[in-house]
Amino acid sequence: MTKIRKIVHAFMVGAVAPALVVTAATSAHAAVYNIDWGPSALTWPVGKTLHKGDVLVFRYARGSRDVAIVDAINFARCIVPRGATVLSSGNDRVTLTQGTHYYISSFRGQCAGGTKMAVLAT
Repeated sequence: MTKIRKIVHAFMVGAVAPALVVTAATSAHAAVYNIDWGPSALTWPVGKTLHKGDVLVFRYARGSRDVAIVDAINFARCIVPRGATVLSSGNDRVTLTQGTHYYISSFRGQCAGGTKMAVLAT
């Protein structure tokens, strides 16, 4: 290898390595939480500390309910506004960003019965 190629190679290796370290450091804190999505979901977050990058997996029998992503006002009112994201696979994965997130079931009476959840990710 010529001297110039060795310098370029050394530079390239040095440029890539820090990116790998940063990626590993950020993903090391991510956790996956399986949630039995039903009336008990309202109290699921109590006492839990969630972080940006954590994954929530909403588990339920497909066709029995769904997971609608809403804002604070619609969470309080149990309303799914037009255009809201609604997940319905029965095994729905959501990766948290920083902030408060609100989830409700759009099936009649389920949100009012407790199939709703607000979580804060730091």
